[in-house]
Formats: sequence, C-alpha cells, structure tokens
Amino acid sequence: MHLLRVYCVFCMIPVLFRAQYRSSFDFAVFQDAKANPYIETYLTFDAKRFTLNQNHIRLKIKTHIASVDTLIRFEYQVNHTKGHTSENFLDVQRYFVKPGNFQIKVWVSDSNKASGETDVFTDSVWINQATLYKLSQIEFLESHEKSPLKHPLQKFGVKLLPFSSSVFGIQKSQLKYYQELYFKQAADTSNFFIYRYFISDLYTGKTLDGLSGFKKIKGACIYPMLMQLPLQNVYSGRYVLTTQLVNSENTVIAQTQKPFIREAGEVLDNRLETKFFSRLNNADTLKLLLESLWPLAGESQKTQIINQSLRKDPKLMKQYIVQFWQNRCADTADPVISWAAHYTKLQSAMRLFKCGKQPAYYSDRGRVYMQYGPPNQRTQQANEENTYPYEIWQYYRLYDASNGQFFSNRKFIFVNQMLGDDCFKLIHSDMRGEINNPRWQFEITRRNNNGLYNPDNTTPAGTENNQFRDLYNNPR
Repeated sequence: MHLLRVYCVFCMIPVLFRAQYRSSFDFAVFQDAKANPYIETYLTFDAKRFTLNQNHIRLKIKTHIASVDTLIRFEYQVNHTKGHTSENFLDVQRYFVKPGNFQIKVWVSDSNKASGETDVFTDSVWINQATLYKLSQIEFLESHEKSPLKHPLQKFGVKLLPFSSSVFGIQKSQLKYYQELYFKQAADTSNFFIYRYFISDLYTGKTLDGLSGFKKIKGACIYPMLMQLPLQNVYSGRYVLTTQLVNSENTVIAQTQKPFIREAGEVLDNRLETKFFSRLNNADTLKLLLESLWPLAGESQKTQIINQSLRKDPKLMKQYIVQFWQNRCADTADPVISWAAHYTKLQSAMRLFKCGKQPAYYSDRGRVYMQYGPPNQRTQQANEENTYPYEIWQYYRLYDASNGQFFSNRKFIFVNQMLGDDCFKLIHSDMRGEINNPRWQFEITRRNNNGLYNPDNTTPAGTENNQFRDLYNNPR
C-alpha cells in the first residue's frame, strides 16, 4: 500500500486540555481530486506539561495504521522551542491509503525524559470505495482565516487550524468545522443539492433548537464547506453533529456524524446563587440536592448528574443545578420559583418514602412522587390477609416532569415484599414508559403461586375474597 507523508506543521494555539492528558488526538478522512482517499491526523501538545531541556521539547511520535492486509508503521521526532508556558503546538500528518477498514494507534512519548507516561490514542475508520456522492469526515477547527499565501494547512484559500479534541469547554462559544462534498459525475456540476446540518442529543436523538439548517449548493468535483454553529446556549452533555447531502427528490444520499462533549460550566451570578442556595455550601447537602433532579432528568442529563455527583465539587454542583432549572424553565417560568417547588416536593418525599439508607428520590415511590407529583388517591394496605403490604396510587391528571407531557387516569401499584424495611417496589403501572405487568396480582399475593403457570390466569387461587382487585378498579 502506498504511503505518503505530506507535511508536518507546528503552530502556537490555545487549546482546552483535560487534566489527564498532555496531548490530544483527532483525525479526518478526505480525498483528492482523483478520488484517492487520505487520512489526516491532528496532534496537539500542551507545552507546559512536557519536559524542557535547554528550552527545547523533544517528542517521539509513533503511528500504526493497520488494515487486514497492511500495516503502516511511521515514527518521527517532534522538536519544539518553548517561548513561554502558555504555548501549545500542533503536528499534522497526511497518509494516502486504499479503501478498507483501518485501526489507528498513536503513541506520544517525551524524549527529554528517560522514562514516564506515554499518551496512547486508538481509533478505527472504514474508508469506502468511491461512490457517486460522498461526504468527507468532519474536521473540528480551532480557527480559520483567508490566506492568499500557500500554507500546509491551507485548503481552497483558507488556512484551517484543527481543534484536535471532542470536548468543547466553557470558553468555546462556537463549534467550527470543515467538510468536503464529493461529486463523481460531471453532470452533477449543473445540478443543485441541499447540504443539511444539525446537532442532536446523543442519547435521545432530539435536535437542539437553533442548531440546524441547510444550504443550497451546486455540484462540484470537490465542494468545501466551512461552518460554525453557536454553543452559548448548549447545555453540558453529549451530542452529535450530523451532516447530510440531499438530492432534488429530498432523499438523503450521503450522511456523516461526529460526536462531541459540551462542558458548559458558567460562573454564577452571586445574587442568583443566593436565591437558590442562600449560604449553603455543604458538599453532602448539595450532592443530595443535585441527585434529587434524577427523576426529572433525561438520559444525557442523568449522565451529567452522575459525573457531578462523583466530583462532589460544591461550585460545580451549584452551577449544574442552576443551569438545569434555567434551561428547563427557559422563558416560560421563573427558575427560582420552580426550584423552590421542587425543593418542597423533595422534603415531602424524604419524609414519606424512606427506604433504608437509600435516598427517597431513588426509591420507586419517591421517584414516582418526584416525577409525577402526589397522587390524587393513595390506597395503603398493610395487613390484608395473604398479601404483602401494598399501595395503589391513582392520578386523575398526571404531569410527567421528565418530558413535560400530560396524561389522564394513570395508576401505580407498589408492594413491600421484604417486610424488614419500608422499601416498596413498583410492580405495575398503565403509565407509558413504566413497568407493565398484567399479572401483578401474583406479585402482591404472599406465598401463593397457585395458578401462576397458567398464562391466562390473573387471579391467584384462594384470593377471591381479597380487596386488591376492587381497590385497583376503584381506588379510595
């Protein structure tokens, strides 16, 4: 397989580095005018975290690009003269390859240090055979500028400085990226296409408001696309940038996606912080308040709650709680008032739904109470013959705080099968998204499996005089 190293570039750039890394890595796949694909790799180094010897940093870079039938091994030395502690520098390489499935592995070691840590990056990429229509991979950018002079980082008259990270921190107000569109047929140069783009939540797939759009373009051998999308109002979480090429029949003929992480911690206004927390700064209490958002949170938000809970940083937990309510309320409600109502509900849940050492909002009854509010009817049966203690909740009109939807006439059944504690398990509900068990009667009945193995039977033998069926149909 033919390998061509085109260039090696060093630039001084400000880059966000996560604490555990001295360098960051990314890559993208493009093709030239003759449809020959190449892998472009980007390494950014945090100068202040490498060993300095006579004002020089010396790094050893080793790259393996392997497919089923080929292994490309490439080693080289990077030398950098350090001017001041804030400098970072960039290395870009280009490798021409044939279509195939490739595993990429890169090692970065400090030549000025006899032994020490090595940054190791691994990834994979599938490079398809040339097709009639194709989108290159997406290259995130630190910056770009028009450049009439030739430069190794220049493409179509624009100097592109790569952002070799998938983490966009608070200082990143925009997501900038570069992509190329390829049209194989000469006839397409007279046809028009739609280039569509949008950012969506990685877990829910929901497109973010104000972060989608399209452009009408005319076909070309290589059509460069330089874009930037605002991130000021993007909440911390995991997202994916999707780009599509659409023909005149509104059919998607090519699509590319690239995931990224948004870490949007913000400095709280002192007055707003006081409204939310008064003088509270205890990490354990703030952790409890943060975790109490769990019943209201979407999947990506739950991931952030877990991360912030593990960090247990009072400042970051406060920031997250305030951001959660600001984003939730938007322009429709006062976040402070909504937070106060939530806190009142939390106090009730903590008092009513104890479950051993488990916080109430993680117990089934507490979670349902926090997510849907107090039931209109709550039937409690602690001593009915032949049954475990159980509760039946009915909502005449229910508001799901996790997604803002309303429902009518919904029921929940909880049972305490352990008896030694006060933990009730949700065994059945007719609410969408909750556990649904048409044979819930067998879960309530104690030590009575008579009839359990008949799938058509929903009435355990010997319970004809029990009340749970009547209480479910007519809660009181």
